[in-house]
Amino acid sequence: MIIWQQFLDSLHNEIGRQTVDRWLRPLTILKYDAGNIYLQADDSFAAEWFEEHIRPLAGKRLKSNSGRPIKVHLSVKNQVLPKASSEQTPISSSDKIEFVSQKLDPGHTFDQFIAGNENIVPLKVLCGLAGYDLDTHLFVEPTTDPTTYNPVFIYGGSGVGKTHLLMAAATIYQLKGKRVFYTTASSFTNHVVLAIRRSMMREFRAAYRHVDVLIIDDVQDLVRKNATQEELFHTFNALHTQGKQIILSANTSPQMLEGIEERLISRFEWGITLPITAITQMSELQELLSRRSSLFKFPIERDLSDFIAQKFPTAKSLNHALESLILGTHLDNVDTTQPLPLNTVKDQLTRLYEEENKTKLTPERILQMISDIFGLKVEDITGKSQSRECVLPRQIAMYILRNELKLPYMKIGRVFSRDHSTVMSSIKLIKKGLELKDQEIAFYLSETHRKLLATT
Repeated sequence: MIIWQQFLDSLHNEIGRQTVDRWLRPLTILKYDAGNIYLQADDSFAAEWFEEHIRPLAGKRLKSNSGRPIKVHLSVKNQVLPKASSEQTPISSSDKIEFVSQKLDPGHTFDQFIAGNENIVPLKVLCGLAGYDLDTHLFVEPTTDPTTYNPVFIYGGSGVGKTHLLMAAATIYQLKGKRVFYTTASSFTNHVVLAIRRSMMREFRAAYRHVDVLIIDDVQDLVRKNATQEELFHTFNALHTQGKQIILSANTSPQMLEGIEERLISRFEWGITLPITAITQMSELQELLSRRSSLFKFPIERDLSDFIAQKFPTAKSLNHALESLILGTHLDNVDTTQPLPLNTVKDQLTRLYEEENKTKLTPERILQMISDIFGLKVEDITGKSQSRECVLPRQIAMYILRNELKLPYMKIGRVFSRDHSTVMSSIKLIKKGLELKDQEIAFYLSETHRKLLATT
């Protein structure tokens, strides 16, 4: 099927040719027509990877020549795979609609989350609210006052663990008998649209408002969706008034969310707003790899663990590398009962590293992004000019280099030929502007984050 092959080719720059070849091209096309394609995966692991990483992209991009969406049906050998929770509900008038919570990933638990030094606060807040003791792995009475922390708003870039934390909290609440509704902002929007079309707002509101805990992931996807924002506003008020817990996440802080009504943003800030950042320490990455490989019953030797942690220094890239290894061994029928040594997969991981490195964030790339946003040359930002047109983008660039790449102040200073005290004061000015809700600073930071997310 030409359209399917074109879709796979379009993913090369986004997820890498090697990833496409190992994860997607082995899928067997059973049959297809103008509006459907039926695929078969060799095992459930490959199918689950497709559901998590590819189905959302296919839903948006896989279309016929006439522009009609093509629906993907996936099975595992002779067993039909259950529909992914993120798949949109059909809108045929004969179909029964159920507004139900999305499926939780069993691997996303508090015990599997590596907080590091930077993320211990959001981890402890959610454990305290849900009533879970990390040391004893036992349920306890909640140790955090829900009236003080409602809502909890967690924000951070892609791949830092927001969804992991939200699902972990949802799992504990469910195991303790609470009525939990976990969803993404996109699915919430789909439910609102369908409820309006079918005159089922009463059923929709019953599903979302008769719960003990509402958890919504990726709130930034509500941008410019007025009807959805209106419904969320009233749902939020109804639950908050009843003292029900609300937990939210987004890729940026509430004050930097664009296209969302101010009254919603103010409610997002009623409780506690917590940033979450990527883990970067070698020991943290190795611990994450150890827990993930144990979860998948996929033992690896220490030299391979060290190699992966060095070459893939973020949780997102590390998980990608591990998933690639697991699928590769499945496809090649490699014995995984014994720890996997480095020499058998070093070439594969090196190729994957080279592909990922093509889109790796660097100070040079960040400077180019910011110069494009402001319509300046990179030399204008790094130069000596003290005009407002150059100073603000320079300060924003320093702030982004510190926040995204975790560069030391002295190293940032070398990029701009300035001392570390200038860097520190510039970053403080941007932070103060955010606290005071400076619209200009918020706008340019939002634009920069949007470009960053599109490249990671």
